[in-house]
Amino acid sequence: MAVTLYAEVMRAMGFRPFEVGESIGASFVSIYVYEARGIALQSGTPQITAGTVGDAKYRVGVGAKLNETCHALAGDTYVEDEGAWTKEKGSSGPFLMIQLGPTQLYMITEGQIKTEKDGSATTFDSFPRLRTDLVSLEAAALPPLVTSLTCQLAEPNQYLELRKLDRASVGRTTSGQVLHDIRLEMSAHAYASRGLPPDTLSDGLKGAAALAPRLNAKAARFFALGMAEEDELKKFLYFFLALEVETHAVFGRIDHAQALRKLLDPASPPIPTAAALLQRQADQLRNLFDRFVWCAACAWPGITDADVDQFRRVKATRDDIAHGTIAGPPGGSAQLVQQLARKVLRQ
Repeated sequence: MAVTLYAEVMRAMGFRPFEVGESIGASFVSIYVYEARGIALQSGTPQITAGTVGDAKYRVGVGAKLNETCHALAGDTYVEDEGAWTKEKGSSGPFLMIQLGPTQLYMITEGQIKTEKDGSATTFDSFPRLRTDLVSLEAAALPPLVTSLTCQLAEPNQYLELRKLDRASVGRTTSGQVLHDIRLEMSAHAYASRGLPPDTLSDGLKGAAALAPRLNAKAARFFALGMAEEDELKKFLYFFLALEVETHAVFGRIDHAQALRKLLDPASPPIPTAAALLQRQADQLRNLFDRFVWCAACAWPGITDADVDQFRRVKATRDDIAHGTIAGPPGGSAQLVQQLARKVLRQ
């Protein structure tokens, strides 16, 4: 009974089972659609950049129109009715699209398939390993990309949020036919924008491509989790974790003896015994705030005393939450710690 019902549902949706001896070979890319909230593009032409993070190849496109950006990025239309799609999502752009892949070549000899009017094909859950492979690809590449793009496309104290609207997988068969995956996701919320000239957008994309491979993987993961989170408390804690992880990581890379000589007087000849004394003092820095101050002095030239004071305040909020003194951060705290994390991560 269940098998018959399934077959009827598939037939009603336009799908058919593979014929005997029929096979398809295809590789896939995963496309993620974001609304870039906080910027207003000053050029209608989409801009594209490409690179590699770890073993994952990627392409990033930014544009005012969804389908136009998708054509520039992947040579394909994202949706047939863009007006209906944007109305459904409550989104007017601009759109940032990330393409990850392609995957390995998959060969299948069974499943459900239908041919669309435009000549493309759609399968229904016919690639057993595809979803797992795309999830692994996303876990490795998406956090550093989202983090680097957020850091580079906005000034340190300006608002920018990449809100995920949708995700789809798109494949091409060995014969060149476009093959669509029907799994989608969506999200939405309100924002305000600032103008972004074409040259600034181009520089931001280039900066993001350079920054992504350099990011600390754990810090980028927490930052990306904060970007995707709706709950204010969780956003705050994720962004603070990104700050904390990056602070300890950078502190561990500092050559403290050299940093101390430079801070004292870079023109003077080194005094080994004095440097050793101060080195021992640096070795005793265990407190997160002290390490943040030391990183600001030795490794983060763009971090000011005002930023240090801001870190002191958000750390006090984090500590109050951890100790149960307060149930959540004051309004706007997540955005403040996000801005500080962006500034630190782009150093």
